[in-house]
Amino acid sequence: MNRVAVAKELIKTAKELLAIRFTMDRNFYVPRNRDVKTEEYPELGLVIYTYEQNGAPYGVAFAGKGNKPLWNYRFVNEEQRRRRIEETIDGRKRHQEYKEQLRKERQEYRHTLKEGDILVSSWGYDQTNVDFYQVIAVGEKSVKIREIGSKMVKSAQGADYVVADKNAFKGPPLLRRVGKGDSVTIDSSSSAYKWDGKPKYETALGWGH
Repeated sequence: MNRVAVAKELIKTAKELLAIRFTMDRNFYVPRNRDVKTEEYPELGLVIYTYEQNGAPYGVAFAGKGNKPLWNYRFVNEEQRRRRIEETIDGRKRHQEYKEQLRKERQEYRHTLKEGDILVSSWGYDQTNVDFYQVIAVGEKSVKIREIGSKMVKSAQGADYVVADKNAFKGPPLLRRVGKGDSVTIDSSSSAYKWDGKPKYETALGWGH
């Protein structure tokens, strides 16, 4: 292993050790020398700890598996603390209901894409790139697509306008789940949607960053 590789490995190890050192678990926020009461709501993924200190009510709330509190407050009185707890419980219930609604919509959604449809993806930072994809097979909740070429139909200063070149395949088949609105996630930075047949703008060659 050369010196550069060794240096990189040492830096990586140091960062990992620092991450471990400064990762605080829930015990950091909950005093051990107090009479701490625990309210657990497993169906909401919510845990709330309450205690008294110097005559004032305190509370700490955690959600899910996170070690960072939703809130960690000193309250004016017990009424204020209880109100905050009830608001948190109500908020988590609404959050759970929203997640369940989204899950149900995803399960029930049926796309309208069919074989031969063209999808377009516009992406890029400081410049715009356009990719086209053609649907080559259709499933109940997913499609198989392949990237295809494009043809420039108009050019202006710094801008090209392109259309899909149907059946001009240039990439391997990709199996992708279809989301709401017939959207298809290509990768972590781009999604594709059904092309409307109109020319799409992209940054001309040499004008990007």
